[in-house]
Amino acid sequence: MLHFTSNLEYYIKTRAIQSICNELANQLKEIEETEKCDKMSGGKTDMDNLVTIHEEFMSKIIKLCLLDSKSKNFLDLILNILQVSLDFRALVKKYLIPFQSNDSSDEDEVSDK
Repeated sequence: MLHFTSNLEYYIKTRAIQSICNELANQLKEIEETEKCDKMSGGKTDMDNLVTIHEEFMSKIIKLCLLDSKSKNFLDLILNILQVSLDFRALVKKYLIPFQSNDSSDEDEVSDK
């Protein structure tokens, strides 16, 4: 389970968010360079272009993070797997950890004698 959750986190951070943010930064640099050339000729920044780039950025992030309507079934499956992991953790905490602490206290009592 740890492997699955670690890889899911890695995918979301690197593939979804970081790569798309890098794309956005490159697009903004291109606009900035274009703007510098346009200012020399008296042009102004095209706000519609910035809004379009931001909308594309947001739609890519939503899609790659599995938050769009097409990915709902897949996201539900992933959430179910994560819930199983949390349920397993709760069972281990409830049944295994108390016994381990009792076993260690028994060993302490034996060593004291």
